[in-house]
Amino acid sequence: SEDGTVTGLSAGTATVTAITTDGSNRRANVKVRVGRHVESVTMKRLNAYIDTGVTSTTGAQISPKDATNLNMTWESADESVASVSPVKNQTHRVEITGVNPGTTTVTGTTEDGGLQASLTVHVGDYEHSLQLIKNQTYVNGDGTINIRVKNVSDLTITSVTATVTVTDVDGNPVPCNSKDDSNTFTVMYQHTIKPGETTKDSAWTYVQFKLPDSPAVSQYEVKVTEFQIDNDWVKVIRKKNQPAQKCPVHL
Repeated sequence: SEDGTVTGLSAGTATVTAITTDGSNRRANVKVRVGRHVESVTMKRLNAYIDTGVTSTTGAQISPKDATNLNMTWESADESVASVSPVKNQTHRVEITGVNPGTTTVTGTTEDGGLQASLTVHVGDYEHSLQLIKNQTYVNGDGTINIRVKNVSDLTITSVTATVTVTDVDGNPVPCNSKDDSNTFTVMYQHTIKPGETTKDSAWTYVQFKLPDSPAVSQYEVKVTEFQIDNDWVKVIRKKNQPAQKCPVHL
């Protein structure tokens, strides 16, 4: 027969060979690619909290992961609040820009199957949700740090990340990072802070920290760099808005 039927069994690429039966044993090859359709799509986050004039990126989770066509289109229900743009070459991800304070919905639609997923976008002033309490943030004589951060917003914050930079009295770097011997390490607070509440000193976790040789004569600067809202949206604070506090040493 000059015709044949090829049935796809699973995703992947295979070579199909046709062989003549007239004794000449001539062959012809064709590559066949079997794809997989998108079965479902969900958003990685339920809510986005974006400052006015700031662009943040999030995305969708497409199932199955090896689906052939991951392309998506995006739409904002109110572009006067937030505008959207797909990430180049990764259109299952989307850039959301805060335009004016308010709330809207951003929806993504798969090119394969027209399946949809949405998230709620809140636009406002969120980078100033935390405040370092100056007179309660200091370094103990043993090199440990008391850090007090207050939630001055109406959000429920579920984790805080800060960086600590250590220098000597002349401003020279003092090694304090156990991994790369740099003068910066990270501290994390992974507990809920409700509106008006303050972090507790003993609950901070030190990441890759080693005690400076002379903590009593070192200067510590603390900056809050990001926080998470309701175990969902991670808000990265722009450098110009990162609260900074130089910590005195309490012997």
